[in-house]
Formats: sequence, C-alpha cells, structure tokens
Amino acid sequence: MRIVSQNEFFQSYALPPSRLGWAARRAREGIEKVQPAPPAPIVDCNGELIELTERYAERHRAWQAARSSKADPELALSDNKLDTSFSNFVSRAR
Repeated sequence: MRIVSQNEFFQSYALPPSRLGWAARRAREGIEKVQPAPPAPIVDCNGELIELTERYAERHRAWQAARSSKADPELALSDNKLDTSFSNFVSRAR
C-alpha cells in the first residue's frame, strides 16, 4: 500500500468534464425545484405565540397552586408507606 498526498488523492478523484457538467445541471434543477417558501406573516406568528404563552401561564399557575396546597395527611402517610416499600423492594432486588 502506498501513501499518497492529499493533492494527488483529490486530483485522482476529479470528475471528468461530462460528469461535472451533469452534476452542475442536476444541482441547478434541484435548486429550481426546491424554492424556499415565503416567510410566514409576523401577525400569524404573534397569534400562535400569544396562545402558547397563555397556555404556559395557565399550566404554571396550576402547578404553583398544586405545589403550595397542603397535602392530605392520610394521603401523605400512604405515599410514604408506598415509597418505603418500593425502596425496600429495590434494595432487595439488587
């Protein structure tokens, strides 16, 4: 096996003139077919952004209310028992 320089490597893989023209034509045709779509009007984007912000604010308020509310003591006790039993199960499974 012979080690070749980068220059020699890239020159040996140069496309012949007919292939080069074909590649250029295909590239031009591809560009013509895939014309970029016009950008969306900013007014439409504003409506979607306002709707997204309102949904986020509503979910955030619900999350804050759930986080700040007092937990039912019986439910907290049952959750603690479940957490303890699951932790015991995991420690035995290892």
